[in-house]
Amino acid sequence: MDARIAWAVNLQHLDPPLIDNEVATAVAAFGPNLYSIQCGNEPNLLFTGYAAFKTSFDSCRDAVGSKAKISGPTRSWRGRMEHQFAADEASA
Repeated sequence: MDARIAWAVNLQHLDPPLIDNEVATAVAAFGPNLYSIQCGNEPNLLFTGYAAFKTSFDSCRDAVGSKAKISGPTRSWRGRMEHQFAADEASA
C-alpha cells in the first residue's frame, strides 16, 4: 500500500478500552503507513459545547497514548471552538 492513513475513532460513544483496541488493530494493520489517529470528526455536530468535546478528546488522546500520533478532528465548526482547541493543544 502506498498511502498514509489517518484513522478516526468515535468520540460520540466514548469507550477508551475500545479505542485502545482499535488503535492496536490499526497499528498492526497499517504499520508505518498509519499517519495518525484522529480523535473525533466534526465535533460541533456531536457536542453541545467545547468543554464536552475537549473532555472526550482528552480521553481519546489518553487511550491512544504513545501507540500512534494524534491528529485533531476534522471540523465543520463555526465560531471560536477551533481557536480554543488550537490554543489548548499548543500549550499541551
